[in-house]
Amino acid sequence: MVYLFASDFDNTFYFKDGFHKSDIDSIHAFQNEGHLFGLSTGRSYHGIIHVVKDLIHFDFFLLVTGSYLLDKDKNIIYQNPIDSKTAKTIFDKYKDEVSIAINTGERYIPVSDSAGAFKEEIFDYPSDETVFCVSCSCKKKEDVPFYKKKNKKEFSSLTAHQNGTFFDITNKKCSKGNSIDILRKQYEKPFVFGIGDNYNDITLLDSADVSFTFTYSDEEVKKHAEYIVNNIKEAIDIALKIISESE
Repeated sequence: MVYLFASDFDNTFYFKDGFHKSDIDSIHAFQNEGHLFGLSTGRSYHGIIHVVKDLIHFDFFLLVTGSYLLDKDKNIIYQNPIDSKTAKTIFDKYKDEVSIAINTGERYIPVSDSAGAFKEEIFDYPSDETVFCVSCSCKKKEDVPFYKKKNKKEFSSLTAHQNGTFFDITNKKCSKGNSIDILRKQYEKPFVFGIGDNYNDITLLDSADVSFTFTYSDEEVKKHAEYIVNNIKEAIDIALKIISESE
């Protein structure tokens, strides 16, 4: 049987103080056993590679909240971009209320900073980019549900995924959970472990065969996880034990 471990990135694997060596070592141990480890994240490809460099060689990339999926060689498994006219309409509607960036799958482009979310250079809204996600940042976490509800009412073909102060708008069919369902089709009856810390990870946790979240996750997220752990190392130790006991 093929064993896959799909992990969120920010505040799961990558923190304000960077990566934790014990997590890196445990991922290497998991892969050295012949198992596959990859990411399920809202980030773009270069948003991952620029930070990780050569620390880990991932076996798959489930990017942009399930709308842009790549194998380890960067071959496209699945893609579901937002219509360019719709993406521009979202930008025009929200640009004076929240900070906005677009995610092209390959890169993340800040285009408005109304909420003061970005330290990077702000660019003009690009007219020639494929857009997989319009990422919006509110000034505070408590504002996100209002915009999620507003987005659902005004854009019926889209959905908004909450991640802290951000809500990431993708096509409705896209989610971290749906990306797991697509990944399953690439292998013969794989067994999937999943880990994440935030609301946009709930579908990932629900779709995994065994799910993990953290002691610091919100209570609502914890309801969707089978195990509550302190770090990825603990989760991988449990995963390896489950694998060992099943063989």
